[in-house]
Amino acid sequence: MWKGALQLENQILPRLRILNAAPGTPPLDVEFIARDLSFGEISQYVTIRPGSVPITIRPHSGGEPLFDGFIILDMNEQFTGVIIGSGEDPALDFQLIPEPAQDRERWLSFLRFAHFSPDMPNVDVTFTNGTPLFRNVGYGEYTEYRAVDPDTYELQLRRAGTDQILLNVPDVWALSLNQITLYAIGLLNGEDPFEPRLEILQVVDDPHAKD
Repeated sequence: MWKGALQLENQILPRLRILNAAPGTPPLDVEFIARDLSFGEISQYVTIRPGSVPITIRPHSGGEPLFDGFIILDMNEQFTGVIIGSGEDPALDFQLIPEPAQDRERWLSFLRFAHFSPDMPNVDVTFTNGTPLFRNVGYGEYTEYRAVDPDTYELQLRRAGTDQILLNVPDVWALSLNQITLYAIGLLNGEDPFEPRLEILQVVDDPHAKD
């Protein structure tokens, strides 16, 4: 595995980074890919040979695997791998989120939303005037990218199909040519004051060119 994007016979090797979206978990290692990822942290991309890639997740302090599986990566692909679950259940899961390159000739920004808050219901993502950007997104789901004019936006998460606001999301920086995923992580109704609360991570996706 290598950092950066390497070309092989005019193609680009797949890249992968890891997001720890499992509230209540200790810092985690994903063997050979990422180390010491606390909740809400995202690793750098690593470049990986295509084919079957083992994914083994352990506590950074050591111990038995909390997840042990594999994924299949092809040339010219890029993903964020999301660690999901919670500290209440020692078994974790792993979900791949593809990051396909968008049409950058249009000089727009591209937003999408990913729902990884385990106790939050399905939500609509709206502008403050109620105009929907994305509708009825459930846990573990993510939307397609949507092109928007470059600007700074204030968004809201609302219970799907209602006007009930669950979270205000200020200062969404939609810069020209950026692809941005808004990850909802944490707990909406956590009873323990030390549990991570619902928040939005604004993550810039960086699909490499397919020259």
